[in-house]
Amino acid sequence: MNTDPLNKYIKKYYANQSLSDDKMKDLITLGKLSRTEEESENGKSSYWMRRWQYQKHLSIAASVSFVIVTMVLMQSLINPGLVPLPLRVAHEIALNHNKQLPSEFSASTYIQLGSIMIDLDFIPTASSRLAQYSYHMDGARYCSIQGQLAAQTRLVDSQGNVYTLYQTQYSETLAKLSESEHVVDGVKVKVWREKDMVFGLAESFDDNLRR
Repeated sequence: MNTDPLNKYIKKYYANQSLSDDKMKDLITLGKLSRTEEESENGKSSYWMRRWQYQKHLSIAASVSFVIVTMVLMQSLINPGLVPLPLRVAHEIALNHNKQLPSEFSASTYIQLGSIMIDLDFIPTASSRLAQYSYHMDGARYCSIQGQLAAQTRLVDSQGNVYTLYQTQYSETLAKLSESEHVVDGVKVKVWREKDMVFGLAESFDDNLRR
């Protein structure tokens, strides 16, 4: 079979073509640079991918922690039983003490106080634990302890330090109230029970330091 002379010539021409040594070295160097750049770019991509994943996981963990804390706080408001009764009472007493609201009634003895605080379902009485102290009564007002009507009495000692004494009738609501002492919002609060009465004494912590 005859072969086209032009095809033979073309094949022979390209078969004899070759790169010089310098051009070959340049191509090899160029190839290495291309691979290095590619690996560098891949490395950067890998680094930023790992960093993004870390930040993503960190954000998720922070969000979960926030949700957990929020749920606990909300549950505490919805279900007060999560907070121990003595601490709830102490917070309530400290809040009333810090308000320093004016007295509604003026009396110097608990007998007088009982005759004018007619809305109480108990007779205000002096606590035997305070008999050793020289407190004098400087007015009283109604308040509440865990939803129960209570008497809040303003007491002053010989040094002019002001205390508030809280008393209400013992009930099923306060059945789990144990004797305790707390410092809440700068107020020292003592809570205890005597017979059918529950007492709470509050004094500012600064006043306590002066004694």
